[in-house]
Amino acid sequence: MIKDNHIAVAGGVREAIDAARAFAGHLIKIEVEVDTLKQLEEVLLAGPDVVMLDNMNLDELRQGVEMVNGRMPIEASGNVNLDTIKDIAET
Repeated sequence: MIKDNHIAVAGGVREAIDAARAFAGHLIKIEVEVDTLKQLEEVLLAGPDVVMLDNMNLDELRQGVEMVNGRMPIEASGNVNLDTIKDIAET
């Protein structure tokens, strides 16, 4: 999983993904964690295998799902509990 600190060290999200692929080839899936829709825009251009939408509210999750538009699996993280799981799953 590529997180903010990996992106910062690599010099950008595309660079972080390229470095991960160069190291592991296609043996692993590359997942990138984002916590804003702006970050998601950049990540979608870089083409990871999976994206994690972290600590987003329901409106942001819905927008994120629309932005991804089925291009890759999405994981939702943060603020997930028995009270929120149904609404999150419905995004």
